[in-house]
Parts: sequence; structure tokens; C-alpha cells
Amino acid sequence: MVDPREAKFLRAILCRLDRPVRSVWFVRRRLALTWVGLVLLLTLVLAISPLLPRAIAAFLLVMVGAIGATAYFRISAIYGWSLLGPYINRGAMEARVRELGA
Repeated sequence: MVDPREAKFLRAILCRLDRPVRSVWFVRRRLALTWVGLVLLLTLVLAISPLLPRAIAAFLLVMVGAIGATAYFRISAIYGWSLLGPYINRGAMEARVRELGA
């Protein structure tokens, strides 16, 4: 039985490999801007937290942390694909996608 998720996953990897390579400076600049944004967001949450119940303030702080972790992961992944690209056998992946009939 053919798993449609495998073909979707392989197509996503092929699309990522087709994107232009991002430099390390691009990634560092974006990480720095994200960090500044998160600091401003955290400052805002801490400024309004005395006005909110503790549970809501705690939830907002957890959400800021989750946003920060997600942003860091996604921005780091942009640069990571340029490092992995040369080691991925594109022909084999395209053959597998054709074999799956997708």
C-alpha cells in the first residue's frame, strides 16, 4: 500500500532544495530581529501582567516562549537546508516520487 504522506514529504524536500541558498548573515540578521521583537513582546506582556489574572499572564508568557522557539527553529532551518543539500540524492528522490505515482 502506498502512503500518500511519503510522496508529499519527498515533494516538500525537493521544493526546499529548489529554493536559493541563504547566507549565514541573512540568518543571523533575521535571528537578531526576531530576538528584538520577542524582547519587545515580552516587555509588553510584563507591563500589562499586573492588570491581568495570574493564569492569563502565565499563559501569555508561555505563548511568547513558544513563539520564540518556533521562530528560532524555522529561521535555523532556512540555513540548515543549504548545508544538507549537497548530500541529498535528488535523482533517487524524484524516481521514488514517480514510483509512488504522485
